[in-house]
Amino acid sequence: MRSVHLLMPFVGSSLAAYPWINEPDTGLERVLGVEGYEPPNVCPELDQLQCIPDFEFAARSCLNASSYTWYRHASGGEWSYRNNLDSFQQLRFRPRMLKDVSNTKNTLSTSILGHNFSAPFFIAPAARGAYSNPEEAEIAFMKGAYAQDILYMPALYASKTIEELAAAKPANGSQVTFQQLYVTVNDTSVKYNLKRAEAAGAKAIVFTIDAVADGDRTRDARYRPRDGQATDTEDLQALTWDYYTEKLTKWTDLPVILKGVYTVEDAKKAVEVGAPAIYLSNHGGRQLDGAPSPLEIAIEIHEQAPEVFEQLEVYADSGVRYGTDVLKLLALGVRAVGLGRSFHYANVYGQPGVERMIELLKQEIVNDAGNLGLSNLWDINAEYLNLAKLKWQWPDEEADPRKQGLHMDITVDESLPEDSIERWTMYTVGDGEPGSLVFHVPPHWHKNHSEYIAVVEGRAAITLDGKTQVVQAGDPAVFIPARHTHSMVGFENEKLVVEEKAVPAGKYKAE
Repeated sequence: MRSVHLLMPFVGSSLAAYPWINEPDTGLERVLGVEGYEPPNVCPELDQLQCIPDFEFAARSCLNASSYTWYRHASGGEWSYRNNLDSFQQLRFRPRMLKDVSNTKNTLSTSILGHNFSAPFFIAPAARGAYSNPEEAEIAFMKGAYAQDILYMPALYASKTIEELAAAKPANGSQVTFQQLYVTVNDTSVKYNLKRAEAAGAKAIVFTIDAVADGDRTRDARYRPRDGQATDTEDLQALTWDYYTEKLTKWTDLPVILKGVYTVEDAKKAVEVGAPAIYLSNHGGRQLDGAPSPLEIAIEIHEQAPEVFEQLEVYADSGVRYGTDVLKLLALGVRAVGLGRSFHYANVYGQPGVERMIELLKQEIVNDAGNLGLSNLWDINAEYLNLAKLKWQWPDEEADPRKQGLHMDITVDESLPEDSIERWTMYTVGDGEPGSLVFHVPPHWHKNHSEYIAVVEGRAAITLDGKTQVVQAGDPAVFIPARHTHSMVGFENEKLVVEEKAVPAGKYKAE
């Protein structure tokens, strides 16, 4: 028998990654009609949807595969898309108790570049609303945002034109929108679109800087050609800071926000050139696979240049699905948070769906802020986050999780046949010592195999399809079917040893 030791940047990300070791799911099975891959043919009623992820379920079930894929797809193996979601779950809160939160619900309002809104989130630029709502398309966003008093940032490549969306605004001119634009090699075209935005009454330009080349969007390429949709050109862009300062900002009197900032260096450069605001976003994982999540970017700025949050306004999107996600970004200094895909999913139900999603997210933020101990939402700061236990990277030996009480081993009994379930066994250990990381596997599912999970020592809370049970040493192994979402967490200061066996048996657990 031999043992294989696995290195882990941190338990949450490493264990969450192994379901995709064989190959990432980029939609090939759905195109080929693989049995069991199609979603259930159920289109729920709007009032049955109780959280933002419910809207994606609805869109996956109600839309045809091509339309749903346009919203769902990301670049490459979609690792950044997944990390956008996972990274929020690696950061824990530090709630404060015995606080008067009776008035928290009245403190959601904020200002964005001097314009007042009812909540610190907005409808982010996201194109082709007609795929989810052929009749209204983005008009449902315009009307829903106005009714709920939040900001909408129309995308340049919306299904409705800039002029059509402007016509959907109230006649009294009271609705504030920011217009998103891409830049091409054609200066005349850029100037023309700036004039269109100004004529439509936009109060700011959202200038996308992270689309200088097309994203490698494998999932979407199964339905549409790789046609240069992100940049409106087949050529890579000659886009520089000088373009921003010497051309773009001189072609318009509107404030120009830089969307697609990935690093503290670029955030500081934005301050240097006088940008009024920056927008932390990796394009929803659609551009560079491997780009950091907005939460990781915000943490980097908070740790290395926190003054940036005071020197200009900071917005963020990509991976936001819950009120707690919004609060984590606000705690780091972000002023407002965007959602793009999710509003397209809500648009399956038109304006009522858009408004219901806004209402649900507002209520989540209120409830979560209250449970966090915030009498006023805007009292939130990084002291409400447990940044000390967060390890985004493994930069040196001291950051090695094995020195923080975590390790994983795979044993291979070579005397048994390759197809024996007993041949391959994975053991994950958390030593439970004071100061050690707590064993944690975030929600995930396995595409190609089921597994048995048994607790050898200690106890763990295992959640399968939303139902949680505490399993102790000596209890029967828990069977996890393929394609069923599950997660697992240990208990602080308690040693935990977990044994996992894959079905069908196979060495992919060790690769």
